[in-house]
Amino acid sequence: MTRNGLSATVIKEQYIEDGRRFNEGELLDIIHEKGVFPGVVRVGTYGPVEDQGSRISIMHKPDGHRAIVRYKTRLVLKDKGILLSKVKTIRQLLMCCYDLLEVIRNADKHRGILHRDISSGNVLVRSKHRSDNEPFAKDLGDMCFCKCLLAQSKDDSDGPSLKEKFDTDLLLTDFDSAEDKNLNNPEDSRVPKARTGTPIFMARMVRNTTHFQGIFRLPVILDVHEDVLSRYEKLYPDRVQDFPKQSRPELVEVPPNQKVDPTDFQHKQCYDAESVFWYLVWWSLLARPAYVSPNEPIPPVTWSSLTGAKDSRHFNFILPDTTFDLHSAYSEFASLLEEMRTHLIADLQFSKDPIKHRPDYLTEVFQRLILNFLIENKDKRFMVLKKSDTNREVELAAGGGAVMSKTPASGPATYASLIGNSVRSSTNVSLANKSSEGSLPPGGNSSTHGSNRGSPFPVLGPKRAFKKATLKKSRINKPTTSISTVSSGTKRGRELDELSDEDESEAKRYSRTREPRRVSAQSVKSSPTRPESGASSSQQNSAKRRHIGE
Repeated sequence: MTRNGLSATVIKEQYIEDGRRFNEGELLDIIHEKGVFPGVVRVGTYGPVEDQGSRISIMHKPDGHRAIVRYKTRLVLKDKGILLSKVKTIRQLLMCCYDLLEVIRNADKHRGILHRDISSGNVLVRSKHRSDNEPFAKDLGDMCFCKCLLAQSKDDSDGPSLKEKFDTDLLLTDFDSAEDKNLNNPEDSRVPKARTGTPIFMARMVRNTTHFQGIFRLPVILDVHEDVLSRYEKLYPDRVQDFPKQSRPELVEVPPNQKVDPTDFQHKQCYDAESVFWYLVWWSLLARPAYVSPNEPIPPVTWSSLTGAKDSRHFNFILPDTTFDLHSAYSEFASLLEEMRTHLIADLQFSKDPIKHRPDYLTEVFQRLILNFLIENKDKRFMVLKKSDTNREVELAAGGGAVMSKTPASGPATYASLIGNSVRSSTNVSLANKSSEGSLPPGGNSSTHGSNRGSPFPVLGPKRAFKKATLKKSRINKPTTSISTVSSGTKRGRELDELSDEDESEAKRYSRTREPRRVSAQSVKSSPTRPESGASSSQQNSAKRRHIGE
């Protein structure tokens, strides 16, 4: 199948309920209608799939619910790539995430399109650059990607060309949950469900429709690093004017009982920007270096907080007294996550600063933080340290059980915080292995979910049980289990044989014996899981995502 004489490269087929979503093919046409929109997958052709003149459909009737008819659709796409999660270094990751934020803000600003499902399966890196001559759109204002921004300034007064400004490896796909803000007819049958996304990566407000009450300190927007300031001002003149230097942090009060009616909910650009933050947390939490390193599993409470069916991410990742539990080789990366989360502590709509009410405020904040981090750490070893194809595993609690996450017993709306000082209690949140909304780890297959057979997240066997377990009291004075971990000498020997000369020097530096970490956890009766290690792109894209309101 072809369009405009160009051969297609990817075929995407799915069954969609009529009237539930916008048409993905139509949205991609809108995005690229004035020329190629860089960083977004291009569509060749699309439409319903028919058999002897009738649309192919299936009927699904959940227990106690009305029957749902879904029709088969097909999209032929021109671009392809690998999952962003497969990139090997933090430098590559951050450059792509900067570009992802650039696509999010300009798709909203110039096309009125919100993606609404920024997640691990929808963000790709191009496998090769475009070889066709389709022209770029010329109405994208000051849109510019990270490569051009970090490049050395040229002597020419005309500035970089469109090709240089739009040079990116990013490829944003899967607009089947996206929204066209320009469609204002409330009676149009294509208006989608208000809340949608992949739970792990969804903004907390989208997932919970609840504002966390309290008094919070929102920091000032960061100044652009002096090494790139002149080029930034040249490429982004409007942004320098729209986001001037702020004098002091702002205290923001969020009143109690600020729950939004789901029927009145409206998606915002800042929610997609927050999803980029959760993507960075997810990627860095799973990352382990390619060289032989000490066994550093993910603490169960950390993994369940991110992937659990009940959302406890605010209390385990956003509050200032919590840690990200990254692998020690990437521990310096946590400083960027800590800076980013300070801007997420309170919902911006309660700010009295009009600048914070701009739709692209949080996007600008995150882009500046990422840009400055790239410059300040450009010579640091962890920035180019190659990530292993095998992800970290989730630590097994004593007795083979998983753990609970900590959230207030009466729900997020009862949380009280005064300028970073928090009051917390605990409630039950299950690990990601349970069959409930939001509990499927990224890349998991719902058909094998909850079972070890055929699943990319098998239950850890007895050989991985830990040698020691002792009881102690945690910071919140609850009885917990402290687990020590050990690493496998034989596995280390096998990995060392496969290392390159460059990686072997890293291995020698980090392979010395270290004291195992201790992590507090509460044991429950569910099996722990292992995060995905090397699932293919097709597995990722075929996995069933949990969509709120579906």
